[in-house]
Amino acid sequence: MCKMITIRAAAMAAVAALMLSACGGGGGAAAPAGGVPPVTSTPQPSAPIVQVAAQRTASQQALSLISGSKEVSSGGGLGAASVLRRAAGAWRRPAQDLRRTSSIGTCNGGVEGSVVQTSATTATFTFQAFYDVSCQTLESTLVWNAAQTSALALSGPGNATYYGTSGSVIGYALFQLAGAFTDTSYTQLAQLSLDVTSLEQTVGGPSLGSFAVACGLGSQPNGLACGLGAVANLASLSQSYGATMTLSGSSAATASGTSVQASATAQAYLGTLDALTLTAGAFPAWTITGGSQVDQASGSLTALYDANGLPASLSETITDSQDQATISVTANASGISGTVTDTQTGATVATFTVDAMGFGTIAYSNGATGQIEDFVIVG
Repeated sequence: MCKMITIRAAAMAAVAALMLSACGGGGGAAAPAGGVPPVTSTPQPSAPIVQVAAQRTASQQALSLISGSKEVSSGGGLGAASVLRRAAGAWRRPAQDLRRTSSIGTCNGGVEGSVVQTSATTATFTFQAFYDVSCQTLESTLVWNAAQTSALALSGPGNATYYGTSGSVIGYALFQLAGAFTDTSYTQLAQLSLDVTSLEQTVGGPSLGSFAVACGLGSQPNGLACGLGAVANLASLSQSYGATMTLSGSSAATASGTSVQASATAQAYLGTLDALTLTAGAFPAWTITGGSQVDQASGSLTALYDANGLPASLSETITDSQDQATISVTANASGISGTVTDTQTGATVATFTVDAMGFGTIAYSNGATGQIEDFVIVG
């Protein structure tokens, strides 16, 4: 038994520490001089963002916000809002003026287009967008089979073909596009919905993924209230990844193009290969079923799209506190670059680059790389 020791009050703390050491039994380590117990360092767990799966979902959230902002830009190119406004302009013409040959027409702001009326309420629109405003280097071709579904609405299926700057085909898409207007003259677009049902590398090839955006455009001057969704099928991993997002902000025409400012909240999903399904929810939201939610994040974006729909400037930040990551994206007319950073250490864990149409690559922390098709990570 350990005996009680009589000590002066001024030395009580030091002696008490020694007594605890002496009474602790033969198995205890002796206290260092001064009575201060040894400090054991506990390693901090790594941030989830060091995992490739987390890098992929975080990057997809950033890319989805960029894609959504591009679709609502009306300044040029073949974004959903731009296509709907161009189609409405043609639809306003008298029927006799609408009947044309299918040949592509005059270059206008980096886009050429034509329309053939196939009935009193249907028409086929063909648009070609170019990397340059003089329409020299083809960027994409879009064919939309539109129908007047009501006095205020147009809707129908279509397809798009994407080209690299060398002229080679780099991707295909199948889509459903719809727009609603405030009046029968189609002068003011009130709502839009774009559902890219399949992204493919070859016509009729396996679907690599899907993307969707829907927006209400009339709640305030130049206002945006949008929902977005994306799903990627990664056969090499036997998994599917998805993201949904709500976006609010504004889009306005300027002397330099179309400016877009937006803030967003996002969720990420994971499931087995081909298990995730992207469907429209209560307008303008999109929902993903068939998997489980694995992440959530928030972010903001400011962008300026030039006359032919390319990003003259873009700045975006996504904060993913769950995975302890920050995603920063910048852009100019030559392309878009993103960096995924571990907020715990400040280290860069992944990078991605895409061209103005969203085609490019992503590099992960383990040295692997993946493909990005139309702003959807498919590898």
